[in-house]
Amino acid sequence: MKKVGVIGLGNIGFEVASKLIAAGFTVIGYSPSPKDELVQQGLAWADSVETLCEATDTIIHCLPSASVLESVVTKELTSVKPGQIVVDISSYDLQDKENAAQRLAVSGVVMLDCEVSGLPSMLSNGTATIFQSGDKAAVDSLEEIFTAISHKCFYLGEFGTATTMKLFANAMVAVHNLMGAEILNLAARSDVDPEAVFDILKNSAGGSTTFSNKAPIMLSREF
Repeated sequence: MKKVGVIGLGNIGFEVASKLIAAGFTVIGYSPSPKDELVQQGLAWADSVETLCEATDTIIHCLPSASVLESVVTKELTSVKPGQIVVDISSYDLQDKENAAQRLAVSGVVMLDCEVSGLPSMLSNGTATIFQSGDKAAVDSLEEIFTAISHKCFYLGEFGTATTMKLFANAMVAVHNLMGAEILNLAARSDVDPEAVFDILKNSAGGSTTFSNKAPIMLSREF
């Protein structure tokens, strides 16, 4: 089994690491603060980005911002090895991903532009979708890693198309969230039980994954 490094263990990174551990991969993680629950699951903790890079074959970025990406890549460049693959599944401007990929390429490292479409809970239960783009041979070589995270993986072509697809998906999510909120509010104002509306609509032609996941939050009023 390949040794996989996960840099960034927030909501998404936590689930990615957990899925890989469950699939039998040796997973080495790094984050600003330790994640004891993952360590208990079998995660090996790295004390720095550099240490993680030296110990792994494949590196997955789950980062919160482009500025963090720039900082991480600067540290990676001191310790990565030619032939390593970096999978960036974070969401930020495509230009920032392209800049990072170009910097890593100088050291013989291939970076893939990938995105996760779905909530952390969807990653946990296997219903999230992964968009893949970049070097096809690199993507194919990591098939076991990708399918351990989710069986819903789609290769979209040249570097950057995964980020573009994530924008499309987010636009659809925004529309479903908006209409779901409006319908539940309209139901309450019309003296129709919003809970009943949700239970019926989620099983109808008007239902969606977004509505099923977000409507219970709207109904609870606990945002």
